[in-house]
Amino acid sequence: MLNKYFCFFSDKTELERYKALLLYYIRIGFVLPIKFYRYFISPLLPRACKYYPSCSVYAVEAILRHGVIKGVFLSSWRILRCNPWSAGGFDPVPPKKQRLL
Repeated sequence: MLNKYFCFFSDKTELERYKALLLYYIRIGFVLPIKFYRYFISPLLPRACKYYPSCSVYAVEAILRHGVIKGVFLSSWRILRCNPWSAGGFDPVPPKKQRLL
């Protein structure tokens, strides 16, 4: 399907390399604002996270492990669970499921 749009690439491995590079830059585009918040804004605020690891660390790890779509979904779900009625505690990013095929 992509070969129709990227017919100027010499072989399939070159196309896959550019696709992987594009996906890497998309992930970094989502991770950089979170890291900016973590290093420049978060130190100015009082520590209030009930979970370990903190929500920003969880978000970066989820995006890097699961990709942008599922990582943003997992991060959003984690932030929604962070409320006064939750117990908090240790809540790691779930491992990536292995596909059979």
